[in-house]
Amino acid sequence: MKLVELKGSKKQIKWANDIRKNMIDRLEQDTKLVDKYLQMADDSNTDQQELEKLQSEIDDQGMYSDGLNAISWKVTPIKAEDICDEQAFNDTEEQALSFYPDARYSSKEEARKDLEKVKADYLKAGGQKVWDLCEKYYDDSDKYGMGSEQAEKAFKEWQKEAEKVRLTYIKDRWNEKLTNEESSSWYINNRMKEF
Repeated sequence: MKLVELKGSKKQIKWANDIRKNMIDRLEQDTKLVDKYLQMADDSNTDQQELEKLQSEIDDQGMYSDGLNAISWKVTPIKAEDICDEQAFNDTEEQALSFYPDARYSSKEEARKDLEKVKADYLKAGGQKVWDLCEKYYDDSDKYGMGSEQAEKAFKEWQKEAEKVRLTYIKDRWNEKLTNEESSSWYINNRMKEF
């Protein structure tokens, strides 16, 4: 990573550099888990319990987690269940634009710009395939019934691809943030105890 120089007082810069280094180290460590998960997810011989355990480890802690107070929310303003469904994303975007102060934006324009970037980053990570699989699941549910074999198969394909793309999206967002964020205050305000 070619990192930008941090801005702030000497004391802030020193502290923020330490935090940023720890975040980069943690991202590298967590990315190894994610890479292992993605490799196992693509292997038909993988033990599903082992895969679920690894997925739980990724989701419960670290840079890729999506749970309550997850650190990944520091680089994405939208939850996994909202980003993996195009209609849910559009609804979330509309809500953020309508109630931007509640979504922690200072203006409607700031909200629009941020969510356009989220969408572009998600699509770059492979999100269109996820949205297409989501549509297929809804179509199969309508055509064959919600609990049908076809709908269940479509659901599993959608969820599997959605998880892979979410992890790629989060990785890309972290790499961009840690490379380009120059505010010492951002690091200080967003540090986590485990760092």
